[in-house]
Amino acid sequence: MTVLPDPADAGRLTDIVIYGERAIRHLGDMEQQAFEADEKTYDSTVRCLAVVGEAAYKLSKPFQQAHPGIPWILVAAMRHRLVHDYGSVDVTTIYRVLKSHLPKLIADVQAIIALPRA
Repeated sequence: MTVLPDPADAGRLTDIVIYGERAIRHLGDMEQQAFEADEKTYDSTVRCLAVVGEAAYKLSKPFQQAHPGIPWILVAAMRHRLVHDYGSVDVTTIYRVLKSHLPKLIADVQAIIALPRA
């Protein structure tokens, strides 16, 4: 059963796409070593990931449960880690999320946004 987002959830989904795309744009084609050395890019992408995680965290539980193929809990957990446990954040993990996981999340969320409204 497809559950379409209510207006609040729709706004949060849009934020996931906007800030996810922004993070990917900030990273560009940068290799991990350059990413680790570039303070501005690191800081800007981490901020974008935090917004993505907060938006995922604030999605309604019924909506999250209706879309179990997306790891909402992990997305929100990344945000909590970045904000509350920032001293132990692994740069390799951040880079991997940006390069591998974030593009898929964006595509999955865009597919939900594109679902026809009845």
